[in-house]
Amino acid sequence: MHRELVSRRINAGLSREALALRAGVGRETVRLAEMGFVPSPRVQFAIAAVFGLEPLDLWPIEMQKALAAR
Repeated sequence: MHRELVSRRINAGLSREALALRAGVGRETVRLAEMGFVPSPRVQFAIAAVFGLEPLDLWPIEMQKALAAR
């Protein structure tokens, strides 16, 4: 589970649907990202922008490498 993403969404008062709408992605995409799947770079940028962050703030290289090695 991507606890930081879930925490940021909840602290912003957003549902998965609201985050998806603001980011311009599907609700299922948000759900999968929260479950720990690393989304495409486009989706990373879109979700991070909602929180005023850069993609690497939410998906550090180390996390991406570890998940890719599974």
